[in-house]
Amino acid sequence: MGAWGLGPFDNDDALDFIGDLVEADDDSMLADALATASVDEDEYIEAPDGCNAIAAAEVVAAANGKPVKKLPDAARKWLKGKPKPDAKLLGQARKAMKRILGKESELQQLWEESDNLDAWKDVVEELIQRLS
Repeated sequence: MGAWGLGPFDNDDALDFIGDLVEADDDSMLADALATASVDEDEYIEAPDGCNAIAAAEVVAAANGKPVKKLPDAARKWLKGKPKPDAKLLGQARKAMKRILGKESELQQLWEESDNLDAWKDVVEELIQRLS
């Protein structure tokens, strides 16, 4: 994972996800990314999938009127004219973020190896709050 900070878009996977999203015809990429990370509790979530899910959840939060301060401009432009997310998508995003904070998450394990685990958890937990 090419990461340079704690933020949801401070890694290559998340920025690539946004680049692909703005080229997409619809918003199915959001649901797909969240579905990959909200799988059964025993399924392992690979780091790239986790990064994509966080990026997708940030777009969902922004569409719900609660964007992160450093939302990429491309995502802001893509969101113009898009409807608010429905309760199902918001719930899926919350579930995915909780799974990413769990023991079967490569992102969680990678951050455990750093001195920034608590700060990273705070970022994801704050996102969960914005998805409410």
